Amino acid sequence: MFDLRFKRVQVAIADGRLDEACELMKDPSLRAHRIGQTLLTRLMKAYIKRGQEHLKAGRVSAALNDCNQAEKLAGNTAAVMDLRAAICEAMEQNRLAARQQSRQLERAERQFENGWISAGQELLSGSKDRHAQAMLADAQFQKAVMEKALQRIQTALDKGDFELAGRMYHEQGLGRRLNEQAGALLERIRQRAEAVIREHLNEGRLSQAAAILNRMPGCVADCPSLQQARQGMVWCRQAADLIETGCFWEALLYMKKTLTVLPKAHWIRQGLQQVQEAARAQMDLQAGPLGGLENTGIYRMEKTEKVSPMRYNASEPFQMKAPMMTMKNENQSRADLPRIFVLQLDGIGAYLVCGDDQVTVGPVSSSARPDVGFIAAPDAKIKWIERTDGDYFLGNWQRGPLVEPQSRQLLKEADKIEISGRCRMKFSRPNPASGTACLILGSARLPRADVQQIILMDREILIGSGRNCHIQTGRLSETMTLFIREGHLLCRQTNGSVTGIGINQRVEIGTVGLMVVPYPGE
Repeated sequence: MFDLRFKRVQVAIADGRLDEACELMKDPSLRAHRIGQTLLTRLMKAYIKRGQEHLKAGRVSAALNDCNQAEKLAGNTAAVMDLRAAICEAMEQNRLAARQQSRQLERAERQFENGWISAGQELLSGSKDRHAQAMLADAQFQKAVMEKALQRIQTALDKGDFELAGRMYHEQGLGRRLNEQAGALLERIRQRAEAVIREHLNEGRLSQAAAILNRMPGCVADCPSLQQARQGMVWCRQAADLIETGCFWEALLYMKKTLTVLPKAHWIRQGLQQVQEAARAQMDLQAGPLGGLENTGIYRMEKTEKVSPMRYNASEPFQMKAPMMTMKNENQSRADLPRIFVLQLDGIGAYLVCGDDQVTVGPVSSSARPDVGFIAAPDAKIKWIERTDGDYFLGNWQRGPLVEPQSRQLLKEADKIEISGRCRMKFSRPNPASGTACLILGSARLPRADVQQIILMDREILIGSGRNCHIQTGRLSETMTLFIREGHLLCRQTNGSVTGIGINQRVEIGTVGLMVVPYPGE
């Protein structure tokens, strides 16, 4: 008896509804019939034909599905194996093409990041990938933004405002790009900055030169010519500190070093002559009768404290120095190390370090004489900063009892400390695990213009490239730790070596030179 399901299978195969025909042919009674065997062969050939069409159209997944169905119906026949081999070859080609496309996208992205937008656009010009099209649209926008930024920088340079040009160059992130036009503008900014800074240095205007260098972003200041000028100013500061302490022969070395980088500075030559005369006079005095009394016990007078003129009250120049308002930490011994000193790092900058648990900050010309004096109005407020159990508190200083307990304010990260309207700084603790804090100078100015920030030292000072370091610099690949032991300042490197740092003695640690000098008046 003829089964009508055979007719349904024939119609489904003729109409291309192969999956429906396959479901009908799953019945064993139909597959065992002679007509069913014929329909199985037709269905298998139809699957192979449709799979070949899918493969030709690039629909590899659909072709693989039809190949699997044909294999279930007829087994590993030659036609099925030929179709599977063609599908595997197409899948391999697609994999290689996708890998090539991915590499092309990566190369184009690197070109865009480096600022070579035209080269990146050329790499993706023939791609129809949606990701590539999105990258092209984004690159076109970046190109327009960069062209406008370069135009603004060019305008600022034409007007002679190289500082504005340097800030715009840094804010636009052009220092990370390899664009030729951006590189040419950077070179012009550096040349203009070097010319102005060297002019200030040759005329003896060190504060103006230091202020310009401090305002310059790293991408502009990181060049040999400006680093050489910065090194010259560091040597000038070292020579000035040695002259202030009466070490004239040692100061001659740094002045001669400065002359090598500033050969046109006539004031250095004059200063060399004056320091040489002072050194000879000092030697003559020490060799004379006064020097002979140094080691005798007769008529020995008590040594008077040497005070820098910067710590005298400007309004009362002829009065004796008033007692300094100090609040020393009795729990920590600093026999040889000053309570306030300047840490000078060659090529990095100078940092004012305060080692006590309590310190006062205020105007340098105030009659109350704060520990750290700023250039501000004499009637500005004097602030009191105290470290207690790892926390920092701020209050207003007043005569008599320093600060009432209820008036203390807990300092938190990024809190503002205001001495006056034009003298502000920001409190920061880069490393929460360390008790050391930093006062980042905003509009506040110290008598020493090269001091970049104030460090309130607890146990240690971390110097390195990490964001958790108190002094951050890219010149060090490893972190150094400064700490105090038995009144001496020591430096420990990551390899475990410890180096002592003396007062007014330059020490080379790795690629960085360090020097500790007393703060004026200490």
